[in-house]
Amino acid sequence: MILVCGLGNPGRQYLVSRHNFGFLALDYFADHYGCAFSLHKFNALVSETHILEQKVLFIKPQTFM
Repeated sequence: MILVCGLGNPGRQYLVSRHNFGFLALDYFADHYGCAFSLHKFNALVSETHILEQKVLFIKPQTFM
């Protein structure tokens, strides 16, 4: 399993700020691989997919940095 964690701050006011580059990158990868952030585990938004037969978790923590 591969874990990819993108860092950012939750909330609409930070949505497109430079402090949320990690969230924006994960949104791009999730869109590219056809998965969505539909799970809420570990105080984070989680998206699961498979890339080259390897399970991959994209995680966006929902705590402030």
